[in-house]
Amino acid sequence: MVKKIALLVIGDEILNGRTADKNIHSLANTMDANGYALGEVRIIADDADTIISNVRDLSERFAYVFTSGGIGGTHDDITFACVAQAFGRPVVQNQHAYDILNAYYRSKNMEWTTTRLNMTYMPEDCGLLNNAVSLAPGAIVDNVFVCAGIPRIFDTMVDDALTHMDGGVPIYKDSIFLNGVGEGTIGDTIAEIANAYPAVDIGSYPHFTEDGFSTEITVRSRDKNALENCFAKIKDYVLQFI
Repeated sequence: MVKKIALLVIGDEILNGRTADKNIHSLANTMDANGYALGEVRIIADDADTIISNVRDLSERFAYVFTSGGIGGTHDDITFACVAQAFGRPVVQNQHAYDILNAYYRSKNMEWTTTRLNMTYMPEDCGLLNNAVSLAPGAIVDNVFVCAGIPRIFDTMVDDALTHMDGGVPIYKDSIFLNGVGEGTIGDTIAEIANAYPAVDIGSYPHFTEDGFSTEITVRSRDKNALENCFAKIKDYVLQFI
């Protein structure tokens, strides 16, 4: 059984169009490559009640949950506090996070400000997600990974989160491109093959250029034998068109 993942994108700036989200695509690719399936994505506003209710719901329904956004130190960064409340934990200063940032600020001759200090207050007894870009860590609370919204930082936190996850099932893939062959020509038989191999996800993708129609057939499965047998059947069928 492939473990399902959820992503909770938090931020008014996403909903009002000021910022284009890039983390959905990135997480989907990373989870797929590491044997997990992104099962649901929600985009919500910076509203405490909404964040709390969604974190609780998703954490109960999915093996792992990622959140993105709202973990900086400014007044509108409320994700840490909301995730803490969702799990009935207080927000406390995390000594490890403080030590990480204190060493960095001292090396740069930077002073502690309230905004910087706020980034060390996290859900009690949380684990930390490594931030190789700006060092301010994310958090691990039960099965929820609380990540930054900035794509470059989000990606490095996801990479660290993978070291805390288990049960990934590899996915196997293959494809074939049929130049000059439209979906209408092969669609009926490909559908029959798909019905015969329910463990294999068969995708049919049309292409159109000035030279005419072409079709790309892709196969994906967690079951290697099923994929190989299915793809062999597809190749035997489309050989007449090549």
